[in-house]
Amino acid sequence: MSEVILDDVVLPFSVEALDVRGRVVRLGPAIDTIIRRHGYPDKVSRAIAEAAALTALLGTSLKFEGRFQLQTKTDGPVDMLVVDFDAPDRMRCHQRCRTFDVKWQRAQHY
Repeated sequence: MSEVILDDVVLPFSVEALDVRGRVVRLGPAIDTIIRRHGYPDKVSRAIAEAAALTALLGTSLKFEGRFQLQTKTDGPVDMLVVDFDAPDRMRCHQRCRTFDVKWQRAQHY
């Protein structure tokens, strides 16, 4: 039997004996393409990927075809992060970072 690996998918699951339901997301080529375009430091890329995964989970749970948007604003190095999810399967991400100064870049690699 051949093994099938699914990427860029959200799968609902349930465990009836425990009365548990949920969703699992696996982002592959879609998030790789979004992140690779910009060459962000690892921590910025991780923040984008985590926000995209959360947005995919929440957006696919909607009962209608429309737009779900996640937006964050902080005082940290990534001061704004926006992920747009257009149901059923379109996503885009945008972030705004403070200037990538040498001290901040070095701190991310330790």
